[in-house]
Amino acid sequence: MFIFFALTTIKNIFSSKFNINYILLILPLLLLLPYHLIYGFINKFSNYAYITESVSFLIFYFFILYALTNNKEKNNEILDLVKTYIIIYYPLFVIFSGLLFPSNSNLLFYDEFSKFHALAFTPIIIFSNYKLNHKVLLLLLNILSFFIIAITGYLSTLNLILITISYFIILLKLNFRIIIFSLVFFILLFFSSYKLLIKYGNETTIWKVKQVGLTITNFNFHNINQIPRSPKVRILEIMNSYNELSDSPLLIVIGKGFGSYFTDTKYSFKNYGVDLSKGDVYSLDQVKQSKYYIGHGFISYSLIKWGFSGILIISLISFLIFFIKTKDFFWLSISVPLYVLTTFGYGLKNFIMIGFFIGISLILIIKKL
Repeated sequence: MFIFFALTTIKNIFSSKFNINYILLILPLLLLLPYHLIYGFINKFSNYAYITESVSFLIFYFFILYALTNNKEKNNEILDLVKTYIIIYYPLFVIFSGLLFPSNSNLLFYDEFSKFHALAFTPIIIFSNYKLNHKVLLLLLNILSFFIIAITGYLSTLNLILITISYFIILLKLNFRIIIFSLVFFILLFFSSYKLLIKYGNETTIWKVKQVGLTITNFNFHNINQIPRSPKVRILEIMNSYNELSDSPLLIVIGKGFGSYFTDTKYSFKNYGVDLSKGDVYSLDQVKQSKYYIGHGFISYSLIKWGFSGILIISLISFLIFFIKTKDFFWLSISVPLYVLTTFGYGLKNFIMIGFFIGISLILIIKKL
């Protein structure tokens, strides 16, 4: 279906006239695309890794250009569909699957878009044109779905942190004069959510939530053994990826391409107490070869593929998105930067949506410069 969509759309992309300034920020990555495809093939973990990652990145670039060449009405129509899915359909799917299969958390509706839901549902509702009673009902619906996820053990610790940060940003967007109040609210919200999840969550959720405090109190690059397993894996991924690139200044800047991998020869997972034998972090094939091509998070994933150039470009765009002042896109300016900087690299749907959101954001950013 996507191939058919691409074939019918790509002609419109190349025949459409659009402001060339829209692609200036992303142009270095577009120009490096042939390198990332060719050098990635040379350094590929496997044919499967190379093909899936190359297709994913091509889709990412495709949807940036798709958003840039669409007319305003078409882009707004797509954004309205996304918002409706986030605040209505997604929570309903979660709630109904939880009611139908209350004793089997494995059958709870799961979507790789879940992190964006956690970040976006509140700003979408707050800045929507719905009546107040409708906003309250939608907030209750989404909060209920969030707690169902938490109770069944699907809650990401990062989601909890990101939701709290997004609430803080919402308050700043509403009124920049209430920074102190926003900060107090931010702290109270975080700790109240923390205590509720500790009290009502299952063992997995409680363990995930407690990782937040343990990571903050024990964070030390010189002694990461004290850090919980999940964040420790991500830190080791970054350290090993950098080590893999450090022999060449060029590779540090532009990476090793799509499908490439890092090894843990210098910072061994085993030496830091991370057991990979269960296959719950990487596939057993990666563990057997001690070659890992899928990092967990934007930086740990992108560093080996794009180098620091890709990380800096995407980070810069994400930073600029925060300052979009068009009220109709306040929800996007709050949720998209955090979504991009935490989720990029995981799941085809995220490659599609991040590409589309970046395309929309480039238009809004350049128009305001």
